[in-house]
Amino acid sequence: MSQRALQFEDIRYSQDSPNLFGIDQSDVAGSERNRRPSFDGFQISSGVLPDVAAAVAETTTALSLDLSLRSFVIPDANLAAFSVAEYGGDVGLFLTSGLIERLAIDELKFVIGHELGHLVFGHHEYPRLSETNPPLVMLNQLALRRATEISADRIGLVAAGSMVPAARAILKVASGLGEKHLRFDLAEYLRKLRGATSSVPDFRALHATHPPFPIRARALLWFSMSASFRSRNSELDGLSLAEVDSRIVPEMAVSFPSADGDTIEQVRLWGTLKISSANGRISRSEQRFLGELVGAELAEKALRFLRTHSRPKKAIEARLGAVLDAAASLSRTTREQLAGELAALVQIGPERGSSAELAYQEIHSKLGIGQHSLLG
Repeated sequence: MSQRALQFEDIRYSQDSPNLFGIDQSDVAGSERNRRPSFDGFQISSGVLPDVAAAVAETTTALSLDLSLRSFVIPDANLAAFSVAEYGGDVGLFLTSGLIERLAIDELKFVIGHELGHLVFGHHEYPRLSETNPPLVMLNQLALRRATEISADRIGLVAAGSMVPAARAILKVASGLGEKHLRFDLAEYLRKLRGATSSVPDFRALHATHPPFPIRARALLWFSMSASFRSRNSELDGLSLAEVDSRIVPEMAVSFPSADGDTIEQVRLWGTLKISSANGRISRSEQRFLGELVGAELAEKALRFLRTHSRPKKAIEARLGAVLDAAASLSRTTREQLAGELAALVQIGPERGSSAELAYQEIHSKLGIGQHSLLG
C-alpha cells in the first residue's frame, strides 16, 4: 500500500508557536540547540543491539529523514529519551536502558519518532526553560512546551504506525511500568476516551512540561482519525487538522488553567459591563450572560457597585482600562479567546451593530489583536 511523503509542517499542532505565547525566539544562545549531555552512554549498533538499531533505522525511513544520526543507550532505570540537534556534527538520540527494557519495539518506534519530531519541528530552537525567568515568562514557556509535545506525538504516531503501540508507549513512560503490571485492555480504554470529558482544572499542572496521559491519548486518537494521517495509508476520509486542533485546544485550556486567572476574570467582568451598558442600560439577558461568564456572586457584586455609583460609566472605564493594561501580558491565544467571549455578548445584545459594537471594537483593539468587525 503506497504512502504519501510526510510534510511535517502540515501536521504541526496549531498552538505550537512561540509567537502565540509572546515568547522571543531570537535568543538562540539560550535555546535547546546548545544543550549537551554530560555523558555519551553506550552507542547503539546492529552488532550489539540489533533490534533497537533496526527500530531507529526503520523510524527514520518511515519519516523519510535523511539524518546523520548517532544513537546511544544511557544506563538509567528511568524511562526517558531525548534528542540533541548538534552532537559532534551529527544528530544525537539518547534512550535510557529502562526505556529499552520495558518498551516493545513498536512502542520504542513511537518514542524515537517523538524525539525526532522535536528536531524536525525545530523545538530545539525554542528558548530554554530557566527558573531565572520572570514567573509569567516561565509559565508561558511551559505552556509552549506542552504544545510541542502534541506536535511531537503526531510524528511518533506516524513512526509507530497505529494508536495502540503509541498509547501504550505514553502510558509506560508516564507510569514507569512494564508489561508485568499493565493488564488492562488498551483498545477498550481508547474507546472510552472517545467520549471522556476533561478533568477538573489543576493549577499544579501549570508547572508540568507534558500534558497528562488522557489528554495526550485523546489528542493522538483524534489525529489518528484525521485525513492527514489516514491518507498515508490511502484512506481518503478523515477529520481536518483544524477540526482535530479545535478539540484539543479546549482540553488543554481546562487542564492547564491560566496563571493569570484574576486578570482574565476581570477582563470578562468589566468588558461585559462596558458592552452591556453602551446603550445606557444593562438588560436582563446581559445580566444573565455576565453571571454565566464570571459567576453569579461576582456579577452581583459588580452590579451592586454600579447601582450605588454616581457615575457608573466612568467607573467602568477606569476599571476596564486598568485590567486591559494588565491583559497585555496574556498570551495572544488567551486574548483572542477573551475577545471571542465578549463578541458573543454583542451578538445577543439589543444594540448589535451600534453602541455595543463600538464598545467591543475598542476592547478588541486594546487587547492588541487588531480590528475586527461583527457586522455581517
